[in-house]
Amino acid sequence: MVNNPSFLVIPFHFYQKVKLNNQIIPYYTGMSVEDYKRFMEAQGRNQNTVKAYANTAKRLLEFAGKPASSIGEEDVVGFLALFEKSSSKARHVYGLRDFLRYAGNPEAVERIKAPTLTRQLEWWLKPEHVQLMIQRTPLPRDRAIIALSYAYALRRGEVSILNRSDVDRDRMSITLRSLKKRRGIVSRTVSLYPEVLSILDEYLRNRKDSEEALFTTYDGNRMSPDSISAAIRRAVERVGIEPKGSNRNLLRHARASYLRLQGVDIADIKDFLNHERIDTTMIYSHIAPTELHERIPPPNLK
Repeated sequence: MVNNPSFLVIPFHFYQKVKLNNQIIPYYTGMSVEDYKRFMEAQGRNQNTVKAYANTAKRLLEFAGKPASSIGEEDVVGFLALFEKSSSKARHVYGLRDFLRYAGNPEAVERIKAPTLTRQLEWWLKPEHVQLMIQRTPLPRDRAIIALSYAYALRRGEVSILNRSDVDRDRMSITLRSLKKRRGIVSRTVSLYPEVLSILDEYLRNRKDSEEALFTTYDGNRMSPDSISAAIRRAVERVGIEPKGSNRNLLRHARASYLRLQGVDIADIKDFLNHERIDTTMIYSHIAPTELHERIPPPNLK
């Protein structure tokens, strides 16, 4: 992917071709919203993100009545004033940043901050805590649960329904499934981190049963979401930490918070967490990121 490319500061009338994912995409700083959508799609953005950001761009251009290159900070402030809810303002701020940076006019929005939402994470596990959890957990099964939950920011239910066949060593991939209210069970296949596979193999070498479930109880049954939570809770206690609030998806929040701290864009975190709406991801928006070096860094479990 292209990160902060130099062509984003070229003049409004300039034309250039950009190579993204082996496709040659014509790039204009004054291109239409449809061209902006094609640009995001060429980056592999989630369709919900593409739709939301394109809608924000369209509404901004209609409000300002001028091309993107001529939009100023006062136009952005006036546009955001149309929305009463903090969540709506925050969602549009992220869309505006992406669109105006793409259009070669990041100055119009660079001083605009997204509103702080009331629903925030006050506490999260840091990577060094997760490393200690793995090191101090005696059961290979529980170490594998911790590694998978953290690396892929999985909900406890998503860990519970994993099967052995979901792990493809030949292709170095793993199939993850989640239950969506409107779409039912949604599957996605992602790269398998080598350090996660190493921890998984240590666990599976000791398995003598033929049960398809990836994680089983002592009597051979598939582990329930509550059992997954209990295993993670025991690991947290071994590190000597008392988390605040709900800890049902503690490692999921830890991973997402770490990604945000590393500078990963909130839209990319939304896609990584498989959220349907970016509003849900906004609980991580208050975390101050450092400079963006890469989209999704590895979990650093070793």
